[in-house]
Amino acid sequence: MEKKNKFKKPILVLIFFIALEAFADYYVDKFPQYTDRVAHIEASPPLPYHIRKNIFADDNYYFAEIVKGKTSTQIKGEYSLFGLEGLVRHAKGDTIINKWGYEGPYFNKIAESNIFRIITLGDSTTLGEGAPSEANYPRHLERMLNSSKSSNRSYQVLNFGHWGYGICDVRFIFEHEALQFKPDMILIMAGSKDATKLGTRISSSAQFCNSGAWVQDVKWGQNLTVLLKNSLMKIPRPSRKPLPYRFQPHNLFYYKKELQKVIRRADKDGISVGLISLPTELENNGSMSSPSFCSGENRKECEADKKRVLLIQQVDKLYQELAKSYLNVFYINNGVTLNAEGKKFFFKSDKEHLTGSGNRILAYSVKLSLNDQLKIDPELPKPFAKQTISSERLEIEYLKSLFLSNKIEDLICSGCVVFNSKCIYTDFIRKKEEWTTSAVEFSLGSFLQFEEEFLTTEIRAEVESLLRDVIIKSPDFSLSYWVLAQILFAQGKDDLAKKYESVSFQLNPLLKDFDFGWWKRFFNDRHIDNPIVSSLKEVIVFLKTGPKYNLSYLFANSIIGRDLKSYPEELNLRNFKNLYYSSPLLVRSIYKKALDYLVEIKDYDRALELVKKIKTIRSGYSSFGAFSNYEKKIESLMNMKGSLEP
Repeated sequence: MEKKNKFKKPILVLIFFIALEAFADYYVDKFPQYTDRVAHIEASPPLPYHIRKNIFADDNYYFAEIVKGKTSTQIKGEYSLFGLEGLVRHAKGDTIINKWGYEGPYFNKIAESNIFRIITLGDSTTLGEGAPSEANYPRHLERMLNSSKSSNRSYQVLNFGHWGYGICDVRFIFEHEALQFKPDMILIMAGSKDATKLGTRISSSAQFCNSGAWVQDVKWGQNLTVLLKNSLMKIPRPSRKPLPYRFQPHNLFYYKKELQKVIRRADKDGISVGLISLPTELENNGSMSSPSFCSGENRKECEADKKRVLLIQQVDKLYQELAKSYLNVFYINNGVTLNAEGKKFFFKSDKEHLTGSGNRILAYSVKLSLNDQLKIDPELPKPFAKQTISSERLEIEYLKSLFLSNKIEDLICSGCVVFNSKCIYTDFIRKKEEWTTSAVEFSLGSFLQFEEEFLTTEIRAEVESLLRDVIIKSPDFSLSYWVLAQILFAQGKDDLAKKYESVSFQLNPLLKDFDFGWWKRFFNDRHIDNPIVSSLKEVIVFLKTGPKYNLSYLFANSIIGRDLKSYPEELNLRNFKNLYYSSPLLVRSIYKKALDYLVEIKDYDRALELVKKIKTIRSGYSSFGAFSNYEKKIESLMNMKGSLEP
């Protein structure tokens, strides 16, 4: 009996701690810095973290956010049709991720000979935080580069940006990963994270680069420790005095040193390097000691803004210096940095991250610089000058970008804000400003891409009503008046059109010199109709169905894991098209799945018609070659079927 009681207490203690561990395992999900509890990132020393590689592999277990349907249906927030690319919902939004562990659609490790490959490196601004994957600056840039009518080569822009990466992380990614993909050019825009090092004396490269891991894995047996640790971290502590905003020149020495490592290695491999000035809504058109600089901010916010201004000034100066010192380096003024005024319509509520429209301006400025470097399109203007860009000039440059590239991706991303208030499920937006620019983009894009349908159906009246609502809510944005005027001119309503045009000229006198006819011809000469899109009305019906960020998962759920042969063919094909509208960057996966389905049910005629439509739709991503092979396969099956028929 004594021997039995001897083991009873240790067993009870063991059971007690197992129960505590199980309890902690349940609650530790609340702490997002542990990567096996986060959908999109994993520990990757010496980096603070990395987007998950092979994220859609069967053995890659992770917790995705749940997507709620119109009813009580709940769907796991991730999907991939073939494991190479797909969409994942996480705490910061919805991101298209490829098997390599980067944002964006899948790409081959080695590009084909006719592809000019560009890799973008940087932090969350490069990645595109707060915007759908179709609307970050690398995606905008790719569409703009591939809009040139005379170019015989395609341009591929790969997004290697990560949330919170500093220059040391960029250097590591370049040396250990980007070089494997053999880029022709890299674009670097990094430094926001390094602003936290201002006011801190750094004495070595190791100290400068030692950011510490942001994330780590939690194994069974560690959950109780993690729960206690995080609970203790929530105990209120005395607030610290903000660091002085005095810039430490010594710190910039290490920033420059890390950047030079990238430049020299790139030069060795024959890679051009573009250094892009850092975007910010802040303006430095006066002294930081002026009371107006921190108007409406508390002391902590003011100190942070001053640090950021100093960092951007010093980094910008360094970029220009390096562009003069190295033959393989060129400088890019992004158009939305300190020397640009009136940027509230192009930034998120944190004043640091760009909206889809802001990313468009950034991409446009990069396109102009690349055009200057690569001589792509002789009709384009010169890159942005270094002098101050007025708010009126910024609106004009934004307007030009809408004519340079306007495709179904742009229509979907602007339309989802117009009809559903936002394109991502998080609330990281400035509702009025983002809705204003989205309405202008959607209205002008609809007019340019579908002019005949637009002017002869009820859609025109709906868009006119939309623009009038914009004018009421944002009366100081000149482009809403101007776009409405052009639509009215196209209908022959000149008197009314001139009234709206006159107001647009009062708000922005530079619009008087903007030649709509010339820019419209410029667009028409370069635009290629999307062969999948049947009509503008079809697109609008889709957009009104519900938020794009939920529809992606709902339509994917109607395709993946189902026996499609049990459902009507027309319903299945409509679901494939709606899935494309919700995630146009995944066109190859979506329509490869559709073709597999049509071949399975032996509808070879429709399969052949479809493959001819889609094989050129994603220039720069080997779509032509891949779908040309599929075309041959279908023709072979048709011939085989014909030979068997009596």
